[in-house]
Amino acid sequence: QSRTQAHTHPSSDRNSQKMAKAMKVAMKKATAMKRKAVVKASGAAAASITKKKVPVPKGLGKIRIGIIHGKVFDPVKVGTHDRNYPEKLKIKNNTGPNAAGWGGQYMADVSTGLKIARLQPDIFEIDFMKMDDVNPKRLAKNHLTFNFWGDMSIAIADGKVALGKTIMGIQKDCHNTRHYPEWNYYEWVLHKSRYMKQCIKAGIP
Repeated sequence: QSRTQAHTHPSSDRNSQKMAKAMKVAMKKATAMKRKAVVKASGAAAASITKKKVPVPKGLGKIRIGIIHGKVFDPVKVGTHDRNYPEKLKIKNNTGPNAAGWGGQYMADVSTGLKIARLQPDIFEIDFMKMDDVNPKRLAKNHLTFNFWGDMSIAIADGKVALGKTIMGIQKDCHNTRHYPEWNYYEWVLHKSRYMKQCIKAGIP
């Protein structure tokens, strides 16, 4: 046998194979960890972009949104309501045979205002008001006021005819009072038979 011919012991071959296998496993783990770190970093970067709050420029102040509330028959599901739902805005007498309405304490009108405030507290300031608080001077303080059924029809149904006329006047003067919905749209929605006939005529099922 030539002196230059390599001679390898079987145990050495096994050790080499084990070492190669271990290195391969280690490389796979390192690659997986690196990929995971890249994904995590990308996710964190994306989250920082989506969650970034853009502050209102100094001097402009927040956008004031009025929410006319008091509807006692448009509840949100218990458990989905805002955890900081103000006690004074809850509808207390709203279950049982002598209830003012139905559905419990948490209504959609107030919930909408709370949601706006919670999503963008640096941009919006919410002005909650009952129907009895509605007047041109109060609305003039807001950039926009949403009326979620604290309207003329509810006021009149409650026997408050004068209040109903006040709210009607505010709606008709919506370009100055910044009240939404405006009177023409509101009256159209209020008369179901009218808008259904118009929709049918227009080919809307």
